[in-house]
Amino acid sequence: MNNILDLILHRASLKKRTIGIGILPQNLAESKKYLYAQEFADVIPCSTYNELLNLLYTNKVEGIVRGELDSSYELFNELGIKYNFKKDFRVSIIKDVNGKIFFFGPTSVRWNHCLEDKKQYVLRVVEHIKGFGIREKDIKIALLLPMHQNDITELKAVKSMVDKDSLTQLKFLEKASIENGELVNYLAKTGLNVKDYDNRIERAIEENVTFIVPFNGIYGNAISRALWLVDRRKIDLKDKAGLISLQLLTENYYDWVIENTAASEVDFSYHIISAVAWLNRKISN
Repeated sequence: MNNILDLILHRASLKKRTIGIGILPQNLAESKKYLYAQEFADVIPCSTYNELLNLLYTNKVEGIVRGELDSSYELFNELGIKYNFKKDFRVSIIKDVNGKIFFFGPTSVRWNHCLEDKKQYVLRVVEHIKGFGIREKDIKIALLLPMHQNDITELKAVKSMVDKDSLTQLKFLEKASIENGELVNYLAKTGLNVKDYDNRIERAIEENVTFIVPFNGIYGNAISRALWLVDRRKIDLKDKAGLISLQLLTENYYDWVIENTAASEVDFSYHIISAVAWLNRKISN
């Protein structure tokens, strides 16, 4: 599915929202970092997390974007204490250099490593994707391994010849392969369209999958950072590849939306637009 961005822009156009964003003090007078989003949102810039969260807590904004502020851990920890959630299920929307757009996650290095976490994560993200107007029957899910299955088989065949560290890695990879198989079976039984792509992310993208799920958040974090950095030189935001959205999801559902950002970004317009689109999910079109 390659009209994900069109769906986001359409949903965002249904109703203008108020969004807070973190902007460094020296840049507060500018709107260049979210110029394209002003058509879809009234944007309130803040220079600290305290200011940003206070806007959310007092209902002066309907969502917040991390923007230029430092480490997201401060933001997520504060929100976790306030709303009593223990895990965050972050999911990205990424556009590659060929214009293919897909949801991607997990990318958190703290959560979503065990099988039960991943089951919960995928189901939570599927509900999130549906909020953008994508029907469940149109959602194609790709599971990724850190290594191709054939390579794992070859390592097992010659394990008497490899060193201790490689044997440790082999055990990890064998476990990953088994868990991916169990996750495919579990998700398929819920009626979802899911397939194990080994480590062939390029094939998954070519086949227009909607949602790419790496084996764990650590692996996902490394891949996503590489994908975010592509094509940053383009000036026209509509043609730029890289990170479109990075939303924080939680175990429970709230009326607000939180967008994380990457340190390498220079324009946060799509984060704001994605936040508005999600807030408009219940508006009929």
